[in-house]
Amino acid sequence: MCRIIFLTSGPINYRFEDASLYKSIAETSLGSRYPSLKVDTGSMIKKMIGKIKEKGLVLSGTRIVSASSIQAIETAKLIGKELFLPVKIDRRLEAINFDFSRIMSEEEFSRLGSEAFDIARPRFLKMFFQNQALEDKEAVKKRIISFLGDVLLEKDNVIAVSHSFLLAIIKAYLKKGEEIFSNIILLEKCFCPQERPFGFLEGFTVNFSGSKDEVKIDMLKFNY
Repeated sequence: MCRIIFLTSGPINYRFEDASLYKSIAETSLGSRYPSLKVDTGSMIKKMIGKIKEKGLVLSGTRIVSASSIQAIETAKLIGKELFLPVKIDRRLEAINFDFSRIMSEEEFSRLGSEAFDIARPRFLKMFFQNQALEDKEAVKKRIISFLGDVLLEKDNVIAVSHSFLLAIIKAYLKKGEEIFSNIILLEKCFCPQERPFGFLEGFTVNFSGSKDEVKIDMLKFNY
């Protein structure tokens, strides 16, 4: 058996009252700029690691891999500090980049306020399915399959720090297979765009028993 703990990064410095928030989100969606973590993220990670250890989720031989964004790397390094483990960047865990300005205008974003992301998620999923993101879904599928295949081949235990939308696509793939990339109804059912896929420092564990077809998925949610 091998196990992957998929996690999102810690909380970042976004506030709806910031006048530049829309611009920051647009730049982040394009992959041109990523904000750093909030200063109290370290204490949150200490609590998270304690709870993960209590659940017996950190197995011997565990390694940590991360997407290359600032908040993902900073999160992974803080986790590594707690577990005395090094961090390696794996670009197969990169965010799915897209043009947020094509999903929502600045005027609509300002008008919707905190509801903006609930409206944007279904639009993002449609954009992804129709290959209108900055990376087509076939390329995303290939890197997901490649990453999972390597973990299975090496029988690794991995903590993988990535981004919310990609983790939601990975979870959907693990549940329903490659059909999610050709069946929008199935993808929507698995992704549940009406809800936020994962909060900060949340994710899921995957236990493989022999092959990618023998998996057990458990959600990870913590009260910080």
